[in-house]
Amino acid sequence: MATVLNVPSTEDFTAYTGLVSKQGDHLGPMVAWTSKECSDVEGLQGLLTPAKSIVPEIANTFNGKLKKCQTGMGLVKDKVTTVDKELRSEDDKNAAAIGKLFGTSAGSAVDISSIPGALLLGNFTDEAVDKRPPTSLIRYRRAWWEA
Repeated sequence: MATVLNVPSTEDFTAYTGLVSKQGDHLGPMVAWTSKECSDVEGLQGLLTPAKSIVPEIANTFNGKLKKCQTGMGLVKDKVTTVDKELRSEDDKNAAAIGKLFGTSAGSAVDISSIPGALLLGNFTDEAVDKRPPTSLIRYRRAWWEA
């Protein structure tokens, strides 16, 4: 079964990697904030004194998660860029292979599906083959031999 793959333009890939990069950049200040302000227990007194032992642990947990997210955003950006390059490379290879088969005129070939009535000519559906000859042809052959 054929699968249709509509590949976005390079501009779309570039815009997406820019967005992912900017979002990853937003995580930097959050990482710094969790390692400093969130883990600061100075001033916790009275009823909050017992929290002095767990606040840094909680802040450290969030700090680790945010660092992981920041790293992940960079990896996503790199993967999107790699996919774009690979798709363009494959497209170039296919265009070169078609050019070898049909020469330089292949670029001006008519899209057969755009011709009115093209669907009546056939399609790319795999259908079972009927191995029996048509009955009208059999009758014609018999009539020819008997005459």
